[in-house]
Amino acid sequence: VLVHIIGMMGTLVFWGANPRAPIGG
Repeated sequence: VLVHIIGMMGTLVFWGANPRAPIGG
């Protein structure tokens, strides 16, 4: 579960830095 949450958080941060990044990337 922790890994999944960290992955989601990382995706949000990546989206914040690069909105054009694909979801889940």
